[in-house]
Amino acid sequence: MKKKIGIVAEGVTDFMLLRSLLNHFLDCHCQLIQPEIAETQGLGGHQGAYGGGWKGIRTWCQNLTNDFGNLTAFFNKLNIDLLIIHIDADVAREDEINCAKPCPPVQDTCEALAKRVMTWLGEPVIDKKLVLCIPADNTEAWILAAHDIQTTYHALPDKPLECVYKPDMIISNQRYKKPRRLLRTKNGKPKKTRRDYQQLIPVVLDNWDDVKRICKMAAKFEKDLQASIE
Repeated sequence: MKKKIGIVAEGVTDFMLLRSLLNHFLDCHCQLIQPEIAETQGLGGHQGAYGGGWKGIRTWCQNLTNDFGNLTAFFNKLNIDLLIIHIDADVAREDEINCAKPCPPVQDTCEALAKRVMTWLGEPVIDKKLVLCIPADNTEAWILAAHDIQTTYHALPDKPLECVYKPDMIISNQRYKKPRRLLRTKNGKPKKTRRDYQQLIPVVLDNWDDVKRICKMAAKFEKDLQASIE
């Protein structure tokens, strides 16, 4: 039976990657829960009452009790089999969060951030229907790993890729040409468009085993996902 999976993500491109990965693993239907995107505007449109980014995730989690009562009621009302909450590890460095740990190991920061997300939900959550996805330093590390398997950024254990800040900036840098920079920029920041990710994501799927080898949090996400559906 096809599983129905709800996804809470920082942004639409993160959702696109997660949806593709999940469809790669499972027979499933993925629904974007947060940020809310008006169907008439399509992906990339208005991001709903809570907005996008990690602050949108925090507000959504904090309002879960008001909106649904608790996580169990949320699952029942939306009739979903699994909820995935995505948040990038770089959020741990935000002044309002401030839970980043020395890296390596990357797991210490990701575990601290996971605990913070659980506090946003307002109660201890021990539920196989909930899976956290915390790419380090952000989702674009998985894209970098997939597109550039042999690189100095993967020279474990001295400088693991997951400890390199802002891989999205690396792959959008004009000097990065392996074979070319993977994202364009706008006002000095990576411009993450639906069109670009439609081209980037298939390479991640094709090289997923290498992504898991390079990025421990990618491997953890798949392991946690498999445990949730057993």
